[in-house]
Order: sequence, then C-alpha cells, then structure tokens
Amino acid sequence: MLTYSIKADNCNAPKITYEVKGLPEKSALFLANHLVEAFRCVEVVCEQTGELVYNVYYNEDFRKPTLDELTCLSIAQSIFKD
Repeated sequence: MLTYSIKADNCNAPKITYEVKGLPEKSALFLANHLVEAFRCVEVVCEQTGELVYNVYYNEDFRKPTLDELTCLSIAQSIFKD
C-alpha cells in the first residue's frame, strides 16, 4: 500500500508550516483539500516513489485563505485523532 506525506506552508510572516507522513491516499487527499483553506502552499508526495501527486500554491492577492492556520490545524488534528 502506498503512503503519502503532506507539507503545508502559509508563505507569510510569521512562517507556519505543517507536515505529516504515512497517510493512505484518501486521508492524504482529504487533508490536503482541508489545508488549502489556511495554507497558501500544500504539497502531497508519494513516499514510495517520490512523485509529487498534489500541489497547490496561490498568491494571497488572487485568493484569500478562508481559515486561520490555528483553526485549520485544530480541525485536522481532531479529525485524525478519532
């Protein structure tokens, strides 16, 4: 079974990043789609092949985040805790 790592970066000051490894495909996609609500750069990489399978970056002038980073991470942690 393939596993995926996710990196998220708010691309602002103060710099806030988030990383998680070892997720199955559906969990990685779900989390990536959630993280783009607060983080301007989100990448998902297959840990076995090294392939970049998901990449989102947006300029804050083009699209504004809909959540703050703390709220976004709190929701993500509570989802994956269960």
